[in-house]
Amino acid sequence: MNVRRTIAAVSFVATFVHVASAAAYETWQAEDLELNVDVTAYTRFAGKQYQQTGDLFDLVDANSAGSYQQLGTMIDAEFGLFKDVAIFMKTAVRSAKLKSERGSASVTGLSDFVLGGKWRAVDDAVTLTLAPDIKFPTGYTPDAGTYQPVLGNGVVEYTGRIWFGKRFTDAPFYFEVASGYRLRGSRTPRGGGPKLIYTDEIPYDLEVGFWFSRSIAAHLFVDGVVGLGEAADISAVELSPVTQSYTHVGGGLTYRLSKSLRLLGQYRTTVAGINALNAQFIGLGLTVEYGI
Repeated sequence: MNVRRTIAAVSFVATFVHVASAAAYETWQAEDLELNVDVTAYTRFAGKQYQQTGDLFDLVDANSAGSYQQLGTMIDAEFGLFKDVAIFMKTAVRSAKLKSERGSASVTGLSDFVLGGKWRAVDDAVTLTLAPDIKFPTGYTPDAGTYQPVLGNGVVEYTGRIWFGKRFTDAPFYFEVASGYRLRGSRTPRGGGPKLIYTDEIPYDLEVGFWFSRSIAAHLFVDGVVGLGEAADISAVELSPVTQSYTHVGGGLTYRLSKSLRLLGQYRTTVAGINALNAQFIGLGLTVEYGI
């Protein structure tokens, strides 16, 4: 790596530490020596959770009606080291609250931190991208069964994804699909006892987008995970289950303010799950793009 690229990479890391961001449209955002930073303010809230059977129960349990809510800022930064190679970082600063007849419990801080890379193996009308990443458990994680919200799940995770995309030259339309595999670790509860082994997952994503003009686009999102272990039978709120599955569906609108600035408003809801929250997500993000 030459001096210019080394300085650029260091600048990327330094900038990321000071900038908040989030979320997403189109897998490949940063070109050669270009930095993209997304900042998304969001809320996520739920009043129900899925059981092992896929049926819903009211939070927080049968005896205490309640709700769960997050408010925060998601951070997503990507830097193009070369034409077809990029690195990215993701995290969030959030406040999470459980509220019920049992009282209120809240926590505020940094969530888990993700560091990864992308290699665009094919770049034509059809695109193929490989994207490995590692998640570090920087977010607060209380013991299972504790009446306390979480900021992470407390384990290291290794994920590899393959993204396939298609651009249509005769229409301002694109779609992307992805799947992969996630290796999840284990942790010892703070209060002692046997290790909690988080089962592996298969993540999946689908995104469809249509540009109505040079400035306005609409997006449809589907994402989720399939948990590969046997799900526990839960009947009370569990915010960090060792095995879970879920599917989110949603949409968004992008408005390009200028060559280097974009706004993205989005909404997602959980339509199916096992041991996952039946949550809704509303976010408004700003993307800043600039070359180095």
